[in-house]
Order: sequence, then structure tokens, then C-alpha cells
Amino acid sequence: MNKKIESFGTVHTHTHTHTHGYSLNVKNKETDKIKNVGIELLRIISMFMIVIHHIIGHGGILNSTTSLSINNNLIFLLEISCYGAVNLYALITGYVCVNSKHRWERIIELWLQVFFYTFLITLIFYIVPQNTINVGIKDLIKSILPVMSKQYWYFSSYFCLFLFIPFINKLINILTKKEHKNICVISLITFCIIAFLGRSIGGSDIFNVNNGYSFIWLTIMYIVGAYIKKYPEDLRKNNIFYLLIYIFSILLIWLSEVIISIITLKYFGNIRGNKLFITYISPFLTIGTISLFIFFSRLNINKGVNIILKFASVSFGVYLISEHNIIRTLFITNKFKEYANMPWYLMIIYTLLTAVVIYIICSLIDYIRKIIFKMLNVKDISSKIKQKIKKLYNNIENMNYVKSKE
Repeated sequence: MNKKIESFGTVHTHTHTHTHGYSLNVKNKETDKIKNVGIELLRIISMFMIVIHHIIGHGGILNSTTSLSINNNLIFLLEISCYGAVNLYALITGYVCVNSKHRWERIIELWLQVFFYTFLITLIFYIVPQNTINVGIKDLIKSILPVMSKQYWYFSSYFCLFLFIPFINKLINILTKKEHKNICVISLITFCIIAFLGRSIGGSDIFNVNNGYSFIWLTIMYIVGAYIKKYPEDLRKNNIFYLLIYIFSILLIWLSEVIISIITLKYFGNIRGNKLFITYISPFLTIGTISLFIFFSRLNINKGVNIILKFASVSFGVYLISEHNIIRTLFITNKFKEYANMPWYLMIIYTLLTAVVIYIICSLIDYIRKIIFKMLNVKDISSKIKQKIKKLYNNIENMNYVKSKE
């Protein structure tokens, strides 16, 4: 939701720098930007994980399975493996933005993209009403103000993060390596371990981190992603190690949840606390997603680069379309409950195929949106809006300066 949805255009690439002999970087001739193909692939996979997670959760599959059955355990495992996608996106933001020039007009472009979907989709269903959902004037007004109405929690939190990125980067770039590492460690201990324990033991959100659904958590992940970018020499040379850590972390979370379910069912007659470790700030999930991020950041990808970059450029659109409250209600919520009654292998296959179909359809729609934006010169419009805001700000500053002289 930042650089991750930059338009890449046609890629005329050559191999550039490698990190420990792994990550293949390519250069976009149009924008003259260096892009890590492994990171771009991770954008696609992370968004695919989000779609799967929503199909399992919103789609009603998990809740329709019998507790502790084979289907329940396997779909639960799949959900856990997809849960860290938000952490991955925040890590990507820090990785790609820490050394990049901050384009203030970018947030305007993003806002226009969000507005395009929130208002257009809401308007369509306002004009063509559905029996299952009522869309009124209030919904139209809220769609015009997607950040303030919190249409998408991630974009609202990212919008806040974006405003502080240049200052966060300035702080990061004056810190020593040791100081940057200390901030990462202290932040993770405070907001991951202590906050997690506070939620688990005391049942309270002691630092208002909202289980990771917040600007605070995105900022922490940003800082960690920036550290990985700046100091790759601290990473192990064996990249498979990080993939194994991710797999181990996911299996550990899953096994812990299954054990908790079995124990609470036996002694209390019902399952309690079976999602204790399934939260963005969970220590196990955090370690796992950071490890998966490192693995992809150092991948050497030589084939399908153009396809990867094109799909990565519309990944945010997949989120905006599939997570629009009207689209989710009409096409996802409790629409896949019957998958729970299938044999376990068919349940998994149908879930994955459904995610692929949703992803491709949303990607095609957002690709059309990109063409429309290009025809309308949205980038130029965003730049002009930025200049006007900057001019207005400078005028206010000058007025204050004159008043102070008087």
C-alpha cells in the first residue's frame, strides 16, 4: 500500500546487485527504479494469503467445520499460514521506502485509487439496489471519505504511517547500526511480547496496539523491514534457514491451538482460547513472518519477471475490491460454507481455486483502473494537487512570519 502498488510498466531489465548471492534486482526503464523481484513476488503471495484468509473466515468455511475434525484442523492450519500477510506488507513498506525519495503526491494517488473503488462500487449498488443489502446516502458520503470513515482499516493506518515516513527515515538514517537494532528489539519486546502477554493474561490492550490493527504496529514492522534492507550482512547466508523458521513457527502456532482446544474441551466442556496465538502481534507469528520476508527478499528469480511485476502492481487493487464491505457481503460472506462438508483434499483445493479466481478477476479489474488513471493523467493531477497544497502551506508560513515580525 505504498511502493507496493507502484505502476511498473514494461520492464527492460538486467541483473543488478545481489544480496549474499540471492536477490535479483531489476531496473524499470520508464521509472528508473531498482526493484527486488523476490519482494514483488512476495506482494502477490501476501495478497493471495489475504484473499485465502478472508475466504476461510468471512466465507464461513472454518466456522462450518466440526471442531477438531480433520477438515477443521487442516483449514485452521491454512488460515494460520496466511494470517501474517499484513505483517509482510508492512515489512515490505519499510524495506522499499527507507532509502527512497518520499513522494508526497503518492498518497494522493493512493487516496484516488481507494476513492475510485469505495465511491464507484457504492454508487453502483445505490443505483441498482439489492435485496440482501441496503445502500443509502450515508453510505455514499462515507465512501467519499474512505480514510476518515475507515472503509479499510489498513489504508487508514497506512495513511497515518505515510505522513511520518520521511521523519522515520531521517531518524533511521542518523542512527548507528546498533541503535537501529536496539529500537527493533525494544519495540518487538514491548509491543509484541509484553503487549501479547497483557492481552493473553490480563485480557487488556495495555499499549493500545489493537492486536496489530494499528498505525503503531505498522510502524514497528516498517522499522524492522528498514533494518533488513540496510544491514543484509546480519543475515545468515543459508536462505532456506528462514523458510524453515517460518514453517516451524506456523506449525508451532497450529499445534499450540490444537492442544489448547483439546484441553479446554476436556476440562470445560467447550473450546476456549483456541485463537490465543493467532494475532498480528503474536511472537511466533511475528518471528515467522519476518523470516518469510527475509527468505523472499533474497530469492534469485530469473523467469516470469514481467508477469510478477505486473501482478504486483495491481495487488492493492485486489484488496480494495475484495474487501469492499458491499462486495464482501454479496460475494464472500458465508458463501463457501459448503466447502466444509467436502473431503479434506477437495476442501483445500476448492479454497485455493476460489482464491485464484477472485485474485485474477480483481487483478483484471484493477488493471483496467490503471489504464483509466493513465488516460486521465492521475499522476500529473496528484502532482499538481501536491504543489497547490505546498503553495498554500508556504503562504500560511509566510503570513505567520510577517505577523511575528510585526
